[in-house]
Amino acid sequence: MAVIIPTVLAVMMFSYIIYPEIFQTAFLAAVGTAIFTLVPASLAQKLHYQCWARNTMPQRIVSGLIGLIYISLVAVISVSLISASKDLEPQQPTTLAIIASLLLGLIIVMVYNSRTRERFGHMDIRFFHRSPAEMINEIQNILKERGEEFKITGRGRRTLITLETHKVVIIVVPQLWSSTEIMIECADASGAEVSSIIKRGLDTRARPGRATLLGP
Repeated sequence: MAVIIPTVLAVMMFSYIIYPEIFQTAFLAAVGTAIFTLVPASLAQKLHYQCWARNTMPQRIVSGLIGLIYISLVAVISVSLISASKDLEPQQPTTLAIIASLLLGLIIVMVYNSRTRERFGHMDIRFFHRSPAEMINEIQNILKERGEEFKITGRGRRTLITLETHKVVIIVVPQLWSSTEIMIECADASGAEVSSIIKRGLDTRARPGRATLLGP
């Protein structure tokens, strides 16, 4: 996504100035490429139903956005310079607004990346074909059996189960078709054991006889 889509967009913009006759083809190629990226995203999501894994998707999306914005910005500036040589007016307010928006977007994404990189590095994720209410109930049962103290809070669509003693936060997010996304954030090494127990417990209870676990 970070390379293919911006490249196709750049070709589309350059074709508008240099080869107008292929602009429509380049535009359709850009749209088709953008739609095609949904395929690997869908496959990646299906894998999350099978096992626990590090929540690397946000960082991949951020990396893709940085590449997308950067290459698009370079393409817009390049097209503006080329259009100037053809007696067009690249200094139009719309062009300047696009450049400013891309620069602002790049800054925002980079700031977000610097603030959340470490957090996502300590977060595991898995999807389950069960409703959020069922998964919350299973998590509570696991914690009660261990005698753990926890607090449940709601934050929009999300439900947070916090174990302050172990610095562990379990995030339950409803998905389509009565599925649930579970994220376990372990901010300290002291919570590694309880995180592992929760993951194994959910594997066993949510999919009896088909437990799968990656990582600690």
